[in-house]
Order: sequence, then C-alpha cells, then structure tokens
Amino acid sequence: EKTNHFQRLFGCVNIKIGGFIGGQSPAGGLASVDIAVCTIEKANSLVNQLLERGELGQVGAVVIDELHLIGDPHRGFLLELLTAKILYASSNDTTSKSLTEQRNHIQLIGMSATLPNVQMLSRWIGGELYITEYRPVALEEMVFIGNTLYNASFNELKSYPSLTDEDGLAQLCQETISEGHSVLVFCPARSWCESLAKKLTTVITCEEDIAPIGAVYDKLKQTMVGVDPVLQFTLSHRVAFHHAGLTVDERVIIEAAFRQGIIKLLIATSTLSSGVNLPARRVIIRTPVFCGKLIDVQVYRQMVGRAGRKGVDTKGESVLMCKQSERSKVVDLLKLDLSPVHSCIGGGLAKGNHNSTAMSRALLEVIVSGTASNF
Repeated sequence: EKTNHFQRLFGCVNIKIGGFIGGQSPAGGLASVDIAVCTIEKANSLVNQLLERGELGQVGAVVIDELHLIGDPHRGFLLELLTAKILYASSNDTTSKSLTEQRNHIQLIGMSATLPNVQMLSRWIGGELYITEYRPVALEEMVFIGNTLYNASFNELKSYPSLTDEDGLAQLCQETISEGHSVLVFCPARSWCESLAKKLTTVITCEEDIAPIGAVYDKLKQTMVGVDPVLQFTLSHRVAFHHAGLTVDERVIIEAAFRQGIIKLLIATSTLSSGVNLPARRVIIRTPVFCGKLIDVQVYRQMVGRAGRKGVDTKGESVLMCKQSERSKVVDLLKLDLSPVHSCIGGGLAKGNHNSTAMSRALLEVIVSGTASNF
C-alpha cells in the first residue's frame, strides 16, 4: 500500500520507489531505487548486507513507522536490533567530526500514535521530540451493552427497543451503511469473521448500485486460487471478510474495494488494526475478549484509530460491544493508559526463551557483519 502511494506521489518527479516485501523486491535491488519501502524483516536484511559491504553510508534516512512495535514480543527484537545497528554505525562514522554530526550521518525518524514512553525512545535514538494531539477527524468512542449505546463515560446515548439480530450488531452496521458510510468490524478469529460475514449478509441491506462489485469479482477470479465461495456469496451484498487465511492478492483486492467504497462492510481480524490503512466511518469491536483474555489497550487504541476517513468523514465512531458481565472490565479498559514499551533484547532475558533467542540473534549478526572482530 505504501509503495503504491509513494509511486503515485513521486512518479512525476522521477523518484524511484521500490517495495521489499516477503519474496518481492525490485529488479536491481536497493541500488535501483531512491526510496525503499520495507517490512521489518527485509529492512534488517538490507542493513546487514550494507554493513557487510561497508555501504551503509549510502543511506541518508531511515523512517520507522509504528515505532511502538519495538516492544512487540514477536517482531520487536528485530526492530530494536535494526535500530541499534544503524545508531552504532552512525556513531562510529570516522569521517564525522563531532558526536552530533556522527549521529546525524543517517537520519533516524520514528513515528507512532500509541507510544507512551516516547521520551525514552527519543533519548535512545538521540533525536528531537515532536508531539501533537491533533487528529484530522474527531473520534467518538462508544460502548454497546444489551440494547443500549453508551458514550465512553457510560452515559446513555441511544436505546434500541427491537433488534434485528440477537446481539444488535446488524443494527449498528445498518444505521451507518444507510447513511452512505462504511463499517469495519473486528473479530478474534478467522472462522468468526467468515461466519459473521455470512450472517450479516442476510440482514444488511445497501441501496447503492451493486454494479461495481462485478469488477471486484472479476479480479478475484483472476487470482491463482479463484473466488472463495464464501466471498462470492457475501460480495453480492457488498460485505467481505479479511484475515491471514486469504492470499495476498485476495487481501489487496478486498482492501482496494473497501477503500473505494465498493465494499461497505468489512469483517476482519485484529491484524488489520495495524499496518494497512483502511479507515471507516464506524469501527465496531465485536467483543472485548481476544485469545481468551481482555484485549490489550494498545491493540484497542489501534483498532479505534481506524475510525474516521480524512477528507471524507467529519467524524469517526468506534463501538465496543460487550456483555453486562464484562462491563466492569470494559470500564477499566477505557481508563487504562498505554503500557510503556520495553527492550525485547536486553530487558529481562530470564522471562523466556524468546528473549534468549533474540540475544543470540543479535550476537550472531554483530559477528557476521564484522562489527565485532575480537572478544
């Protein structure tokens, strides 16, 4: 998505953009592009190659979006390792005269909307700190319990005397779709996404022309796996689902159709809350319990952050659905501050084997890259 955006943005001024994602990379590699858009794993691999060849100095700036992922238990250590190598290489640039000049040899820029201990990260990378509370589209957070909609302070906003389905989800979706807006629903599991898409298809109505759906259907038919039978059924009603069980091609087609307003209702797993930019007028979190426990406050913030489309909507709405028995937990969730991120490499190796593996990976990379030559 970001590669395509930059290609449209910079194409007219002949700035070359390349995407390094999974097994995909531009012909000619890094040397053939001016801006490389990479996953964490690919970026780390490219930095290793440049270090081994002594060519890291060819990089002028590294921008890390979603910097809070540095605390992610699965991928955080790799992002931390990547950042540490860039900082080390910059500070050991013998052609620079002062520490300030050395640190600025490669400009490092980190960005995040959910990073509470941003001051600490700023000190670590030796950077200037810029904080803004500005949000281009106002967000209204709400909670739905039983048949009543509350604001974040649990003041009643609206009651639904008669629901079109047993939990009220269809009603919450329909009222937004009827106004010509899109809805994004988050669910804990792939199977839940698909079953919910099928269920909502039978009760949701959309008065807009369904002709554009034909083009989406044709694109899906041209993929290697063809059209998923459940998608084939739901798409005719402008409803779709999105999860890791779909192929990359399928996800890209669905994302584009939702972004263009062709798909009005998209049910997705929590992985869609970060990374791909798919804003909707209303975001609904089907349950506060994901993977058997209360949803993490940072994941919650990422999800509700998808509400409101800049340049399209005047506001964004988020609705967290819960049972009466879960009310006290949801009250606490809405009051929680974001947890500070911690080092995944050096912060508490005794917590588990994963951290030990991260440290082993860091040591091996330091040796292989030639950064450490004696002990």
